Amino acid sequence: MKSNIHKSSFHNFLSSPLALLASVVLFGIVVYSFVSVIPKQKRSQEARVESQNELGDLEEKKASLEQEIGLLSSDFGREKALREKFGVVKEGEEIIVLVNNEEEVEKEVKAGLFGWISGLFSGK
Repeated sequence: MKSNIHKSSFHNFLSSPLALLASVVLFGIVVYSFVSVIPKQKRSQEARVESQNELGDLEEKKASLEQEIGLLSSDFGREKALREKFGVVKEGEEIIVLVNNEEEVEKEVKAGLFGWISGLFSGK
């Protein structure tokens, strides 16, 4: 008989307004915890994509640098790099330097009558 009383009191507690309130509060906490995870998940997904893009860029740079190291490890590559960077030539070689002629073209255009008149006023 005692077990029947115990069962009925437990059943009464479950059907009481206090148990209903506790269930609603517990359900609200669970829903809130799930909803609060969504923005964090989006931020972590964006960070993951950004990291993957950065990794791809770094892998491309690594491949480029490894190719450059391979080129510089040969005598031909070192000589080519020196020639490009410092304009070095071997003894007996000649180098041709091309100069931009834009200034000369501009001077030729101003050499006419209007160029002479504008030269008087500009002080050049």
